[in-house]
Amino acid sequence: MIKKRSIGLLVLLLGFGCAKKKENELKIDPPFKNITIATTSITIQPNIQQIIKFENGVSVEIPENAFVDSNGNTIKEPVTLSLNTFTTPAEIIASGIPMTYSNDSISGTFESAGMFEITGKTATAEVFIDAKKALTISNPSKIYGDYDFFQFEVSKNDSIKKGQWKKLRDNTPTNAIPEAHLNTFQLKLDTINYPELIPLSNIQWKLATKYSDPKTNANQWILEKQWQSIEVSKPKYGFADSLFMSKVNYDGYLQSGAMVVTKDKSRIITTKTPVTKIWTREGKLLKTIDKVNTDYEPVEILNEKIIIIERRDGDYIYNLNGEELGKLPACHNRTLAHKQDIILYNKNGTDPTVYLFNIKDKTTKSIALREDLSGTSTGWNVFYPSFYLTKEDELITASADGIIIYDLNGKKNKQKKVRNNYFEYIENNQLKISELDGTLTIWNYKTDKEITSKREFFNFNEKRFHSAYSFSKPNSPFIIINIDDEQKSIIWNYEINEIDRVSFEIRQLENDSIPPNVVVGYNSKENSYHLYDCKARKDIITIPNYDYNINYDGSFYKLRVSPDQSRLLLTDNKYCRLYDSKGALLRDFKKLDSLINTAGFVKNDTIFSVSEDGIYRRWDKNGQEISSKKLKNSEYIYSYFGDNKILTQNVVFTSRNDYDVSGSLYFSPSRYRLYEYVDATSALFLNSKKEIVLQSLFPLEPNVHQLVVRTNDSEFITYVYLNDSDWEKINHYYTIRAKRINKEKERQEEEVKTLRRFQINQFGIYNWDRLMKQDNYVSFEANFKFPIPTAYNNITVFLVTAINGPVVVKYDSSSWDKFGLNPKAANKLIAILPDNKVAVFDQFDKLNYATILKDKKYTFNMKIIDKPITNLKDLETILE
Repeated sequence: MIKKRSIGLLVLLLGFGCAKKKENELKIDPPFKNITIATTSITIQPNIQQIIKFENGVSVEIPENAFVDSNGNTIKEPVTLSLNTFTTPAEIIASGIPMTYSNDSISGTFESAGMFEITGKTATAEVFIDAKKALTISNPSKIYGDYDFFQFEVSKNDSIKKGQWKKLRDNTPTNAIPEAHLNTFQLKLDTINYPELIPLSNIQWKLATKYSDPKTNANQWILEKQWQSIEVSKPKYGFADSLFMSKVNYDGYLQSGAMVVTKDKSRIITTKTPVTKIWTREGKLLKTIDKVNTDYEPVEILNEKIIIIERRDGDYIYNLNGEELGKLPACHNRTLAHKQDIILYNKNGTDPTVYLFNIKDKTTKSIALREDLSGTSTGWNVFYPSFYLTKEDELITASADGIIIYDLNGKKNKQKKVRNNYFEYIENNQLKISELDGTLTIWNYKTDKEITSKREFFNFNEKRFHSAYSFSKPNSPFIIINIDDEQKSIIWNYEINEIDRVSFEIRQLENDSIPPNVVVGYNSKENSYHLYDCKARKDIITIPNYDYNINYDGSFYKLRVSPDQSRLLLTDNKYCRLYDSKGALLRDFKKLDSLINTAGFVKNDTIFSVSEDGIYRRWDKNGQEISSKKLKNSEYIYSYFGDNKILTQNVVFTSRNDYDVSGSLYFSPSRYRLYEYVDATSALFLNSKKEIVLQSLFPLEPNVHQLVVRTNDSEFITYVYLNDSDWEKINHYYTIRAKRINKEKERQEEEVKTLRRFQINQFGIYNWDRLMKQDNYVSFEANFKFPIPTAYNNITVFLVTAINGPVVVKYDSSSWDKFGLNPKAANKLIAILPDNKVAVFDQFDKLNYATILKDKKYTFNMKIIDKPITNLKDLETILE
């Protein structure tokens, strides 16, 4: 709801008592009569925790029952919150809010990054914020940089409003630089096409590490190239030496098998056909192997002990040190025994045999498998005969004589006389056997106990089941049979030999994190999502109209489970809901913040979430908010959770940042295509030359920052010390760049804003400010000449300056002798005349500052604007 109100009727600082009057109190004095500023209001029910978003992008996080009346009683009825923002020079001037600061030791003029006033009331009375609670304000601004947070404390009398600014938070950076740093360098910047880079063109960057020194012979190109953009961040780890670079098979993406890493990260294997290389995690090359086959996946690691590499004349066996151990014919379905150095395999082709190759004595044994499977629904097994090796090194095979279980010496331990289509090892010494009559049998080969499904349950020989498939639910007695075309599933409980039919398709999850009796299902025809309890035979969670691609991002419905399986978290772009294990909804996070786009468990009793505007939150096990903060180096982002890291992609600047689950910036690979961390000391990524690079990492000291410079086709990363002057220029650059992007790209208006957050426990006027720098400042006595007679004692003059944020300096006639300005800034003068008329001066580029400094005074010839100021738009037009 938008309404208009007079500046002269500002309701300030509800809930404040009268402050003690001080000599340096400042008067709120709107210079124009009847100028209105739009106020945005939102009415809420105050009994719930919520986030409200105003039309100008400001959001307010409100705890439940946060408001009280004048007697301290909790407000139950609707509360209307009203917000005014003052971000432009016109709004600041028209508000009459003073922009100067003074205390016992410091005084000066504010440079603002965003000022706002927030008030609250019910239908009949004003309200106050409960002293035990606070509102969190997120205020987007196009002004980058480090700003302090101020509150205007008001003391009231019968005729005027006065007060003074109180600093609530000191945000001054500390950038200590060692007295002797390694080196300095200067970058060439494309300031013609990217004029926002001009403030950075004369920075002497102070190198903080010996790595990535632009002055080395190898890096001379960095000093010669004209860079187009710059990013500064403060991750926990930075890049160091490249331990190795290796070309890999790449055709628009990293091909399968082009890079293989052992689970313990001790070995890294890279392939660029026809050469494969084996490396240590320290970057040492152990073996180079040529004549490698051109197969899609030429490298395989068995049991983290043996490496198989497919070469043109056969499959070669190597240990992890690259020593050759033997050779196999071209084969597939390779398995290494768990307790012996024996490789089991099938030959490529139609040979129905499993071979056992002893690596130590180079001998081979063979066991015949079923040869004729013609006429079966899984006749493909003719070409890929099946066998399975258990963790106890039992070899299970299908042959013409049925299912036979051998030891690795070829001795039969068990045999089941059955002709079958296919078998699958489930767990606990059990096999799932597809019978020729279309039923399934579960056989425990240790106890000889078996259960066969009834044909009326399902029959794989029937036409409707020809495209069906089955899989077992781990750690449970449930077999899932999916009928794809019908979007239905059958759940067979083989312990009691009963079935359950459900009206959705159950998909096999890649992990076993969800409880054993629970499955996830989706009906794409009805767009319904289901979390189903197979034991209780009922839905735990049902969500209709769940329009979601079930294969998106390689995950399944974005379901996350707490380590103790007591909490379930469903999260994607549309949903972020927390349930207990029985399906009770504990919290719908999207109702609090619709911008949340990823979430996960920190531990059993703690959840995190990240929103598109870079807000990181912690929640307890019941979904109550514990804390929130703004992620550093994040504006408008897409984020996802994997490998115990929060990965964010900046939509505007296309840079990547990796955070840990506590929301601390861990690593910033920028545009590099990071594939995985080897450990805390190194990472693997793909560079622009289609090389896999093993890069060592090092922890950054508190005063060291990562510097990234870019063009459209290249990027360079190094590490520097920054002082306050450097930060001033960097923040000025960010501000101008944001404005440039706003003009050039659609939808960027909101996305490039930096978000400032602070908690308040009283209504009133607040400001992100810092004192204007006095560098290049010229002081002199000012006089003003007008084309018509004017009573000086009625005139107020405002100096409007654009430095990083807007600066508005108010001069009445008593302070003209203390006039001052920065000649290098964009300046404009506006004098307020009677009857809402104004006079302006904007010819600062024609002033002779040497003469002014000599004379210590200057008279400005003001130009009167004939048309009076009737609204805020008139004033903005004059100031543009």
